[in-house]
Amino acid sequence: MIRPFSIIAGILLFSFHAAFGQFSHDQLRDGFFAMKDEKCGQMKFFERIKSEKYASAVHQAYAGTAEAASAECASGPYNKIEYFNRGKKNIEAAVIKAPKDPEVRFMRFATQANIPGFLFYDNIKEDKALIIEQLPALLGDVSGRKFWLRVAAFMKNSGELDKREVEMIEKLISGNAVYRDKN
Repeated sequence: MIRPFSIIAGILLFSFHAAFGQFSHDQLRDGFFAMKDEKCGQMKFFERIKSEKYASAVHQAYAGTAEAASAECASGPYNKIEYFNRGKKNIEAAVIKAPKDPEVRFMRFATQANIPGFLFYDNIKEDKALIIEQLPALLGDVSGRKFWLRVAAFMKNSGELDKREVEMIEKLISGNAVYRDKN
């Protein structure tokens, strides 16, 4: 049985998101890692988080990443390129707003690690260097550790790291194994 309070709470929550476009870091992070869990999940994620004006560079980077990834679900080459280019534009705007933010840089890294080379979008070297440099401190923050462990594993498995970088990531992951295994 559906309770009236549940309906009202749901409407208020949806209205808040629709009016203010606010999503928590956890919602954005979970949405990113869940995009591939369902067919065209990236397009569904993008539709939920897109906005005319983004509250933060991080939100804009997630939306750009989801939109660029939505090209996979678009029909026809023109639509695919349009989705990708609009997503890329948002990612780059987010990088300009927050050039040292490792989460923004990870969104760009993740996008570029998953696209064909003929799209000529490649900042992987600078992004991975910034992320790897900041990763020890990011893993030291208990509130974000679970996310950054997922980022580290993603990067390690991306095929974009050299042997030394993979070893560094593995060392960081193994140093956080106790925490990882509990969550």
